Amino acid sequence: LCEQCSVAAEQVWGALQTQWDSAKVDPYKSPEQGQALFVLLKGENEMQGRFIRSGSNEIGECCLDANGVLTLTQLHEGLTLCDRLWFATENLRFRTGLVEQNGKISHTSFYSEIRRKTS
Repeated sequence: LCEQCSVAAEQVWGALQTQWDSAKVDPYKSPEQGQALFVLLKGENEMQGRFIRSGSNEIGECCLDANGVLTLTQLHEGLTLCDRLWFATENLRFRTGLVEQNGKISHTSFYSEIRRKTS
């Protein structure tokens, strides 16, 4: 991903992978499945920086607040995408998503994600 976006490995601060599968929750709805890889890049200070998201060659902005909430904001094809992620417990992560188009909210989402532990 870094090579695709011409980002040097020295700029990487960390990475985050998310996956979702609504088919496991509601068998009556058409399944919404996917995954995304976020590569966080070092910024001017340790609480703010930039990021790359898989499927997009555009670089967005990220911010980690004092409460441990990571906010990722990206402009993509005329849309503003904003994701907020935080851990409620050690293994339970919450994620909200907001999509704005022409200054108006066009989509919102909420996910709860359970961290899978491997032996």
